[in-house]
Amino acid sequence: MNNIPMLANLIRPRDIQVEDKFDKILKAYLDGKIDQLPKDLQDSLTRWEMINGMLRQGEKIKKGKVKYYRPYNYGTLAKFITATYNVSIRTAYDDIKSTKRFYAIEETKDDNDFAKGLFLEKLEERSAYCHAKGDFKSAAAFDKMIMTIRKWDKEPEADLPKYAELQLPTLILVADPSELGFPKIENPDQAVARILAKRKKGKIDNIFASAEAVELLNIDDERTEDLAE
Repeated sequence: MNNIPMLANLIRPRDIQVEDKFDKILKAYLDGKIDQLPKDLQDSLTRWEMINGMLRQGEKIKKGKVKYYRPYNYGTLAKFITATYNVSIRTAYDDIKSTKRFYAIEETKDDNDFAKGLFLEKLEERSAYCHAKGDFKSAAAFDKMIMTIRKWDKEPEADLPKYAELQLPTLILVADPSELGFPKIENPDQAVARILAKRKKGKIDNIFASAEAVELLNIDDERTEDLAE
């Protein structure tokens, strides 16, 4: 039985604002003061610990010589709680809900992936057994389930970012850079002229110069044609 709630690794006692029974039990648990809780709350925690163990182990089923465990049906579990602890059916369902929340049962992706891996192993084992027996119809059914779980029957999803979660930068346009904390430039035109004078000309400058020369030639040609007319 796992008696350490997942929430104990995420929050501290002072982070909890006590509002209801669940908060009181969780705060006392994290503070190590379970024995100071009222008896009814201690009884609730006792039931949660029992339910946690039952949910994680599963219900034991025996059919003839075959024994196996399956996930508990909540209705069956609730009836067991009412019979064992003499509480109402509503309290029993509240206990199941609180237990799942307290111990974070089936809430983590790691737990889900682990359970999926175990299920796949069973399916692959049964598929191999059916193939070996020559029961290809059953083997095909297991193979289809394996393909569905592994998503081999679908086109791979494009690895695109989640655009709704993207945090785009806020762009601020100002005429004076000093408004953003940069040193104030007293004479911007002279400063730009000094920078351009020091800069070495590159390929882009040559491209612009060529474009300007072509434009001037075109203008001169148009003027010459006008005079000729």
